[in-house]
Amino acid sequence: MYPNLLNKPPVDNIRKYGAEEFRATSDDDVEKAEFWLENPIRVFDEMSLTPEESIKCVVSLLHNAAFHWWKTLISIVLKERGLMSVTEYEREFVRLSQYACECISTEAILCKRFEDGLNEDIHLLVGILEIKEFVVLIDRACKAKALGKDKRKAESEARDVRKRFQRHSNKDRVRSQMSSKAPTNSIASVGNVRSQKLECKHCAKKHPGSCRMNDQACFRCGSLDHFIRDCPKSVEQETAQNPRFDNAPVRGRPIRNARNVNGSQRTTRDTVPRSEARVPSTAQPGLVYAARRQEEGDAPDVITGVVFRADLMELSFGEFDLILGMDWLVKYQANLDCAAKRMVLRAVEGLEVVVIGERRDYLSNVVSVLKAERMVRKRCKAFMVHVCALEAKESVVGDVRTVKEFTDVFPEELPRLPPDREVEFGIDLLPGTAPVSIAPYRMAPKELVELKAQIQELLDWGFIRATVSPWGEPLLFVKKKDRSMRMCIDYRQLNKLTIKNKCPLPRIDDLFNQLKGTSVFSKIYLRSGYHQLKVNEADIHKTAFHTRYGHYKFLVMPFGLTNAPAVFIDMMNRVFQPYLDQFVVVFIDDILVYSKSMEEHDSHLRVVLQILRGKQLFAKFSKCEFWLREVTFLGHVVSAEGIRVDPQKIEAVLNWNPPKSVAEIRSFLGLDGYYKRFVEGFSLIAAPLTKLLRKGVPFVWSNKQQGSFEKLKRILKEAPVMIQWEVGKEFTVYCDTSLTGLGCVLMQEGKVIAYASRQLRSHEVNYSTHDLELAAVVFALKIWRHYLYREKSILYTDHKSLKYLLSQKELNLRQRRWIELLKDCDCSIEYHLGKANVVADALSRKYKMVA
Repeated sequence: MYPNLLNKPPVDNIRKYGAEEFRATSDDDVEKAEFWLENPIRVFDEMSLTPEESIKCVVSLLHNAAFHWWKTLISIVLKERGLMSVTEYEREFVRLSQYACECISTEAILCKRFEDGLNEDIHLLVGILEIKEFVVLIDRACKAKALGKDKRKAESEARDVRKRFQRHSNKDRVRSQMSSKAPTNSIASVGNVRSQKLECKHCAKKHPGSCRMNDQACFRCGSLDHFIRDCPKSVEQETAQNPRFDNAPVRGRPIRNARNVNGSQRTTRDTVPRSEARVPSTAQPGLVYAARRQEEGDAPDVITGVVFRADLMELSFGEFDLILGMDWLVKYQANLDCAAKRMVLRAVEGLEVVVIGERRDYLSNVVSVLKAERMVRKRCKAFMVHVCALEAKESVVGDVRTVKEFTDVFPEELPRLPPDREVEFGIDLLPGTAPVSIAPYRMAPKELVELKAQIQELLDWGFIRATVSPWGEPLLFVKKKDRSMRMCIDYRQLNKLTIKNKCPLPRIDDLFNQLKGTSVFSKIYLRSGYHQLKVNEADIHKTAFHTRYGHYKFLVMPFGLTNAPAVFIDMMNRVFQPYLDQFVVVFIDDILVYSKSMEEHDSHLRVVLQILRGKQLFAKFSKCEFWLREVTFLGHVVSAEGIRVDPQKIEAVLNWNPPKSVAEIRSFLGLDGYYKRFVEGFSLIAAPLTKLLRKGVPFVWSNKQQGSFEKLKRILKEAPVMIQWEVGKEFTVYCDTSLTGLGCVLMQEGKVIAYASRQLRSHEVNYSTHDLELAAVVFALKIWRHYLYREKSILYTDHKSLKYLLSQKELNLRQRRWIELLKDCDCSIEYHLGKANVVADALSRKYKMVA
């Protein structure tokens, strides 16, 4: 296009190709820069410039504030990045992020930008973790920086040791050379004449003699009968290099020291007791365990724990459980014998421990039948192996610690009728109610067989009896998880006529808030819990049900009645009242015992089992779990680290097909809403779905609804671990708002406790920016009042005027009403840069991104 410009420098030519200059001010936004950047990129493509030339050219087009920004970026981020600490780099990164607001719209993008600016050694350790929380990323980067310093120090010490060793070895080598004989030198001089080997035209290598590739002979032994893959010498050599150790110790069990022939078990004072053990595969994180054996007089063998502490960093290596570095080996004076896979460690108290590595027997490669026949003909060893699956042995009550003392609490079947209790189940009807009687449902032949068997069992146990009551409800079967059939009575008509019991069920969040600092758990499940509570004598006739084989009524509380959960939880609360919120959580027929240590858990579990024995409440052992480090309870996985969603429960959500009706949307959102505290911006992401639930809105499934549906499933699968809050520690709340919704995050010590968000209501759209930002603060105070009441907390907002809210003289009625909420909390409102507050900002803008 411009042939006379081809030989000139590209900086002089770009303006003639049509590139425009960029003169920015501090008020200009990133969108203007992006529109301008499209023109230079087109020019660079036409001129076929290299990346280095493109950078020089685009810098020459920057003026005023844009050029100042470039100089600042070069001087700080590029030149001084290697000399900055992680804290200094984070401070500069947040300050410079205000120039690129749209480039860091989500916290994940912010974390990626931050990782790209880290030093290579820190980026290598932190980048593979794929951290998406900015606070967590800064913490991991600081730890990686400290780890790098310790590693360099250890490498420096190791180099010094190698240098000292090399100096001593050089002296010994010089002495050995000076004492060598003269004939040796003469012989060596004769051998310096080497024969010249010509390159083979068949294999392109230099070798003496004929070429085995040309002769089609075995490369190992030279035989013409086979190739190297079938060579018997290869099999013999592999067997010699990988011997089998039939007397190898069993994994996880300590190796006993060989005793003296004369039977003496004593050790001298100068002798350090040593033992050989394998490292357990399920050790506590952050600790390395070994086992040792003490021998004193005629005392029996005792295995005790020796702890080797290590400063660990979590990395996503699926193949290795733990990687220990040079600093750990130096600290415990490790003496390695690689050939024997043996390591000697010296503990802090001077005790030596020998650790034996696991010898792996690698599987042989699969061979064809013809190749196997050839190997057998050549007298290679062959074995006939028959593989069969062994059934896992189920645990019994007698195998569990502490529980084996209470075998009567875990019967195979319930005894006869339960005893009279403090609470009995009653059915209070609305005034003027007439008896209800409905014909039985028709059943399949298999269901009739099951019905007859279960009715006979209930009659044998004394739970039902024949009746002539004017009441009667139909019966049906529901499949359990184990594919067995549960008999249920359709009490829907009776439930409509029953006065509802207002005894509330406990909130799930309140139950989990008690578990802070606990690490040992046991879960007890009652056997047919409802059948362990009698029905009031005056109301037994109302429980009647019709079947093909007769008319019966329940003497114990049946499944399906509207007040059954409330009455049963009332009874359980009375039974465990002294120990609730101490070490027991009760939810209907599930009992969770939690403790901070093994010793404490032993006493707690014993108390609970004694109460069950005294109250004649019986548990089902096959569904109970004891002495766990993490437990699945009410759809959550609870451990010392925190609370996360149960993967088995959300599997139904992940396999959910797109809804085809309003009822299916309501079911999907109901199941997802159970875990909404784990999902950032749940209400805003689900906005396209909730719109279809409104009256008068036709059901139209579009791309917006499909995107919202898929995003909810994906985010729920990646839900993070939430910590339990701790009383007495300061809370941090980040609040933000947008034109579509409110979002806030509750944190403690830099870790997330819960997320919350909601859409803006129709009248709130007309609020001013000041009132909308204040509305986000009020929303956080209302929804988390049970956390923040009378607790010290700091609320961060990106609206600076809210910092001076309490000192303002003129407030409207809405603001005065909201300020009253601040008085219940010991909180202060602080200003936080908007784009640094990426989590709450993303929550408030979720709907915009989904739409």
